[in-house]
Amino acid sequence: MRAIIDDIWQIVTIIIIISGFITNSFLLVMLGVIIPTSVISAKWWAKISLKEIIVSQTLSKQKLFEGESTTLILNVQNAKWFPVPWLELKKQIPRDLQIDGPFTFNSSTNMNQLLLNASLRKDSQMTWEIEIYCARRGIYRIGQSVIKSGDFFGLYENEKNSAEKSINLVVYPQIYEFEKLSLESLKPFGDLRGKEVIFQDTSQLIGIRDYHFGDPMKHIDWKASARSMKLQSRVFAPSGSYALVIALDISTFSQSWKGSDPILVERAISVAASIAKWGEERGYDLGLISNDYYARGRAIRVAVGRHPGRLSKILEALAAVNAFTGSSLADELNSVLTGGLPMGTTVVVIAALMSEDLADALLKLVNNRHQVYVLKTSSYKWHENLGSIPVIDISRSVNSINVEKDTVKTL
Repeated sequence: MRAIIDDIWQIVTIIIIISGFITNSFLLVMLGVIIPTSVISAKWWAKISLKEIIVSQTLSKQKLFEGESTTLILNVQNAKWFPVPWLELKKQIPRDLQIDGPFTFNSSTNMNQLLLNASLRKDSQMTWEIEIYCARRGIYRIGQSVIKSGDFFGLYENEKNSAEKSINLVVYPQIYEFEKLSLESLKPFGDLRGKEVIFQDTSQLIGIRDYHFGDPMKHIDWKASARSMKLQSRVFAPSGSYALVIALDISTFSQSWKGSDPILVERAISVAASIAKWGEERGYDLGLISNDYYARGRAIRVAVGRHPGRLSKILEALAAVNAFTGSSLADELNSVLTGGLPMGTTVVVIAALMSEDLADALLKLVNNRHQVYVLKTSSYKWHENLGSIPVIDISRSVNSINVEKDTVKTL
């Protein structure tokens, strides 16, 4: 288009100037001068139109729960002494985020494209507030904008990517109420108050005593035993904390090539988030193990610990679950058996399936003096023998919660 315009105005200018000289017309000669001057000015204006255009973006909330809304605040500033007659801003918004503003669907990127227009005087700015409804958990990247402007006549345009900083929007999964999961009345994971301390913190040695029958062999101090000519055991300080590890199995089909059932996956993730919140409120040290992998090929895992941001870290990890099975949950649990779990950890397994390997891994945890509970999220029949490990079928409770949620949405 620009090449055609350039060719046309050059030809027209030459014809007008020649005609002016032939007819001795001053007006035609002046017109022949004005046309190229105007075109050159339009080119120059289009070239500088995007200089010192500053785009910035912020979110009113960067971390929120599924079903909540946030506001994307976009600001465009013209910091130069020349006006911008028109400016067009395009921004790609992930499709799962519902935006309240003018947009089109971009099939090539599978994203919604926000379209905004402005006209800026010299040294002025414009701000838009776009409401975003977060209907689905996930970690969404809101990147740079594409801005376009040009001359007053629209003959020439200039387009480039803006330089605003990208933002990650974290949408936590839905959290169920324990009463609706039918778990609170069962008190499935014990009560911390008045609980007898039966485990020791092996990082805090407080003394040595004579060996008692049943003492672990690894607690025997062989040097002290040699000096006293009788077996001596190390004595450690009692553990003052209780660890709760959530083990999330995202496998929903016995054959991995079948993919995953998105409904079962989302329900399991919400149950995991609910258990994490329950544990945080009761003072547990929290951890997370899953057989899902981040996009870069690293297993989703949060080490056991307790600090104010631990729950947020687990919820963020659950928001990142993409139902990509990188390994089996049995393999992930076996990898932490040798020192990866504090002694006496309560492990809550959330699973739709129970394989032979997973059952063996859970029995190993029990043999290593960990407490194991299994929450069954599907109606599939399980045939594996879990011995004395409690299995709580919450599939009906979770289904009822989601039916109630869908009913509320339709009202």
